[in-house]
Amino acid sequence: MTTKTWNFTLEGKPHTLILEHKWLSGKRSVILDGQLLESIPPSLFASGSVHEYEVDGHSLVAVIQEKPASFAYDLLVDGVSLDTGERGPQRVGNTSLQGAIALAVMIFFIGLGISIWQKISYDKRLAIQEWPVVTGKITSLGVDYHADTNDDDTDDSYYHAILTVNCSFAKIIG
Repeated sequence: MTTKTWNFTLEGKPHTLILEHKWLSGKRSVILDGQLLESIPPSLFASGSVHEYEVDGHSLVAVIQEKPASFAYDLLVDGVSLDTGERGPQRVGNTSLQGAIALAVMIFFIGLGISIWQKISYDKRLAIQEWPVVTGKITSLGVDYHADTNDDDTDDSYYHAILTVNCSFAKIIG
């Protein structure tokens, strides 16, 4: 979470504006002099935004500008940046286009992952279908235990099933 704080004076009265931005979820809060002015809930995509207020007859504009891998923050008082002293940005960014591109990329990768998973599952099902089916009768069942005979610290002991089946391979079905 990024918290940006600006201290400024309007008409001789000191003010503090705090902008809290959870860039991963997109949740935002704007607090002026300890009072919550605005709380924006989380959204699917965090993007740039503009938050406009009027205080003591002056215009306050908190700007969150989306950058390629980060965000830039500024507060404009009557159109002038408190950080740079220059006139504020004319454009915050084409956030709807950026959000649409991010959504398309995310959907592509999810689809690719699902396709790969289905291909692997299909190959396993296909391999199982190629196994021969035989008829037979189980004549004995058992379990064999193999103990670790190595001197190292690894446990190489295992159990395996012993199954004796009386069947005729001449009766392969399929």
